Formats: sequence, structure tokens, C-alpha cells
Amino acid sequence: MARNNFKVKFYLFFISITLFIPVSAIFLIWKNSMLPPEQKSDTGMLTIVVFILFLAYISILCLLTIILRIYKKVKELQYMVSHTNQREHISFGTSANIVNIFSEFERICGGIKILRFENQILYDTALAIHTSATLQELLDTILARLTTHMHADFGLMFLLEGDLLQLEAQFNIKEQVIKKTSFRIGEGLVGWVAHKGIGILSNDVENDQRYILCIQKTRSQMTIPIKIYEKILGVLVLGSENTNCFKKSDFKLVDTISGEIGLAINNAKLTQKLKNESKNNQLLYKMTREITSSVKLDNVAKIGIKAITDIVDVHTCIISIYDVQKNALDIIASNKEDDETEKHLKLEGVIKQAILERHPIKKNTDDGCRYAVPLLSEDQCIGMIDITSKTDLSKDEFELINNIMAPLSTALENALLYRSVKNLASKDGLTGLYNHRSFQQILEKEIESAKRNDCDLSLVMLDIDNFKKYNDIYGHQAGDYILKELADILQNNLRPEDIVSRYGGDEISIILPGATVDEAGTVMERVRIIVSDHKFEIVKFPQNIDESDDEDSVEKRDILKINLKNMSLSQRYSQIRSNVAQWLSDKGVLSKSGFSRVSLDITISIGVCSLKDVDYNKEELVQNADEALILAKRQGKNKVKVWEPLKRPRI
Repeated sequence: MARNNFKVKFYLFFISITLFIPVSAIFLIWKNSMLPPEQKSDTGMLTIVVFILFLAYISILCLLTIILRIYKKVKELQYMVSHTNQREHISFGTSANIVNIFSEFERICGGIKILRFENQILYDTALAIHTSATLQELLDTILARLTTHMHADFGLMFLLEGDLLQLEAQFNIKEQVIKKTSFRIGEGLVGWVAHKGIGILSNDVENDQRYILCIQKTRSQMTIPIKIYEKILGVLVLGSENTNCFKKSDFKLVDTISGEIGLAINNAKLTQKLKNESKNNQLLYKMTREITSSVKLDNVAKIGIKAITDIVDVHTCIISIYDVQKNALDIIASNKEDDETEKHLKLEGVIKQAILERHPIKKNTDDGCRYAVPLLSEDQCIGMIDITSKTDLSKDEFELINNIMAPLSTALENALLYRSVKNLASKDGLTGLYNHRSFQQILEKEIESAKRNDCDLSLVMLDIDNFKKYNDIYGHQAGDYILKELADILQNNLRPEDIVSRYGGDEISIILPGATVDEAGTVMERVRIIVSDHKFEIVKFPQNIDESDDEDSVEKRDILKINLKNMSLSQRYSQIRSNVAQWLSDKGVLSKSGFSRVSLDITISIGVCSLKDVDYNKEELVQNADEALILAKRQGKNKVKVWEPLKRPRI
């Protein structure tokens, strides 16, 4: 209490002095200013005196303050010396508190540093999520930043596909030093982490029996699962060539943010899937719109090929249509080069199996995989898509191909129907050759093309010698057979670009684009010989069949009553002829009932005219070819005659 009173008195004394000196100086200056000029003292001298007094006061004040502090310290020291044991306890407690304070301060600083580091990585991850356009870009960005932040030598990212962990991204490492790019669940550290769902910090992988060499010279490795809602998406690997490279705090930090990485990867996958679905839907819509706008079989097939090859990486893709009569798959479109394309697909192996089972079939080959995908209508298989690829198609890719099948099958079926209807309108029902109207249209187009390109063209008119006699003797069915057989001979012995038409009755016209009259004459002479050497075999029926004959006669009549509903005239005749001949052979009644096989020697007469010889005039071309035909008949039939202008030089 005495000490406090002393301090109060001391402080009051200094406050009084502090106030007295400046107040006195102000009073002296004011009083001096009030005196007459002759009585005023030197103001400058007075100011100097006041300033010196003030400095002296400040110096005394500082000196007294120092003395007081020294006095205080001496008193504290005397108190501590007089109480030694208590001093030691106080000293120890003070030192311990200081150490604890610094430790706590260091811990707080370290926590702040970790939080800043974690926040920085989280920020980078979030930035990567919003700025990465694709899943691959996201993986590359995350790996690059984690590897850099953790001072690792390399980074790897494995993603789970089925039960296999595939290497999808890498950072700061060359492919040459990667010894293993995939792990099964439970295999190596990567597979073990994916199986258990917990991370592993290996300060030296050589001491871990679970480790399987993946990257050369690896010593330290952090292997952390990437998951979302306990579902494993993949495994993150950060490695170093040095032992004890990573701290537990580093491992804990990466393990903490692995959930954010898993969320980012899952979102990127979903986004990529949605983008792919949107793209595929657009392609499917575009393909559907294109194929429904076309009724041409070749165009529809080409659109289908393009749609498949645009969305799936395949080596070859072939579309074929099933021909019931030939029992063969005719190729109508392919992505192969023209010289590599075959005309038919063999009905064997996966192709035959896919047709029989009516669903896609896969077969592994030495070069990759082969897929046979049938094109189905409601009640039948109309064709086949044959695909080969160097790798297995993914589930999504195969599902996408299946989605294309429905509209493509419908479009192809419509195109086939259109072609069938068009053929009925443009083709002769008996022979399958172009009819007279189609002949006129085609001839006009060919003449225009020849005139435009300054090319020649030859027209051939031919008919069967003595055709009326065969009809009268053997019946009209025999005449139909002769016409059909002749049409087959002509189509099999002429060029693909030559157009054969049934002009009328037994008269047939042939357009030979680009052929001179001499070339046409040579070709038709060869055809004439082939026809004359060919044996036309028919079955001769008896002139009268008694309706009241025995059981065999009834059976002979019934055999002719076959179902002809879905057959053309030529097919009907061939079917009747085949059944009758077979029945007669089985019964052995060829000679008994008057039935007999007859081999006819058929010949043809031919007239040829060149387009240039009539100066590109269509009517004159047809008329002159017909005149050459008449001339061939007058000169003995079974001949080829070429119409020649009077001044036409012969080569």
C-alpha cells in the first residue's frame, strides 16, 4: 500500500513539473508582448532559454524512468533469491510454457500450411473439373498437378473396366519404361488397393511382397483408391525413384481429396456418356432421315455403311442381301476397295449361324474379331452385315450397331420392295429382260450419252427362226421355255453393260454401248454359234388325254395342278416341265402314254446397225437394224447381217 502511495505522489510531481514549464514559458512570452517597445526584452533569447529548460526537463524525466525500472528489477531479483525453491519452480514452469507455446504455434502454422495446400489442390481439382472438355483431359490435369504438388517423379491413373484396371493416363513418364498397363482385381499393389478399398504408402516397394513391377526404378509409391459412394472407379499411383519420399501427411492429404477426384471422374464419365449418346442419337436421326429419303437399294446400303463406320472403328463392313432363288448373299455395299470386294458372302461359319439363330454372332480370329449381324424383317432374314475389327467392340458400340439395325432393315426391305415393283414395270415377266417401253427409254439415254461423248453404239435385233412352228407343234409352253432359255444364254454371254430387251413376241433387241458395227457383228456371230450348239430339251405331251382314263391318267393331270401363285411364267413352265418329266421317269410311262423328251435345234437370225451410220437418229437406227434382220432371214436364216450405208467404207 505504501509503494502505491509513493508511486501516486511521484507521478503527481512529474505531472506538475510537466505542466508548470510550458505554462510558465507561455506566460513570460505573453507578458513580454504586453510591455512598451522600449521595455521589451529580447524575445529570441527568451525562447532559447525556455527551449533549454524543456530539454533539461525531458532528460531528467528519461533518467528517472530508467532508474525506476532498474530499481524494480533489483527488487524482483532480491525476491527470487530469497525464495530459491519457489524461483526454480517458477523458472521451470515458465520455460515449459514457452516451449508449449512455440510447439502449439508450430502445430497451428503446419495445420494452416496443410489447409492452404489442400485448398490449393481442391481448387485446382475443381478448376480442372470445370475447364476439362473430356475425361482424358481431366485425368491428365489431375495427374500433372498432384505429381507436381507432391514432388513425385511420376503419376499414373488406372480406371476400372469390368474386373480389369486399365492404365488410362500418365504424367512425366515415357511409355518405354512402363512394364505393365493393366491389373486384375487383387493383382499387385494396384489390384490389392482396388480390392480392399484402402490406400497404401510404401516407402520402399522392394520390401512389399504384393508389389509387381510396373514402372522401372520405382522405390516409394502412394497407391490410393479412387471411389465414389464406396464404389471403386480406379486407382491413383504417385511414385518416386527415392525411398521415403512421401510423408504420412502427404499420403493423408491425397487420400482425403481422392473422394473429390472420384466425384470429378464420375461426373466427367457421365458428361462424356451424355455427349456420346447425344452424338449417336444425332447420327442415328441423320441416317434414318437419309435412308428414308432414298428408295434405291445401293444408296440405302451405302448410307448404312457410312453410319456404322462413323460411330465404330471397324476394319471392314459389308452389307449383303439374301437372294432366295440363288440361296446366296449378294454383296451390295462395302467399305473395302473395289478390287477387294467380292460378289457374294459364303453361307458358312458365323454367317450361317447368325441366319439360323436370327441374332448377332461374334467370332475371335487371328486378326481380331468378326461379327455377323443379321438384318431381320418381321418373318425372315433379308440380309447380313459382316463386320471385322482389330479389337473387341465395347458394349456401347455393339448396342449402337443394334440400334441402327432396325431402321436399316426397314429401309432395305422397302428398297427391295421398290426394286421388285420397278422390275415388274420395266421387266418382261417371262424372260426377265427389259420390256419394250424400257427399251425405248434406255435407248434414248444411251444415244444422248454417245452423242455427247462422241462415241459409237450398235443396236442388234434378233428373233428365233421358225418360232411359230415350235408353238404349233409343241405348244405355247414350249415356246415360252425357248424364249426363257434364249434370254439366259444372251445375258450370260454379253457384257454387263449391254442391255437386252424383249422387243415383242420372239423378237429381242440388244444395245451394245461403245461398240462399233464390226465389233458388234463379231460378238453376235459368237452368240449365234452358241445358240445353235445349245440343246433345247422339252417334254412333248400327247395330243389328247382322255378325261376318263385310269388312275394313272388322273395322277398325270393332278401333277400339273401345282401351286403357281408366287411364280413368274418362266418359273411356272420350268416347274411344270421338271415335275412332269420327273413323274414320267418315275412311272416309266414316257413311251406308254405318248410323253417323250424332245431336243430341239434352235437357231436365230440377227441384224446389226451402227449409230454413227445413221447420224445419231434413233428411228433410223431401229429401222435399219430391223431391215438387216429381215435380210438375214431372207438369205437363209441363222445368219448375222450388218446394215451398211451405200457409201460406208468397209475396213
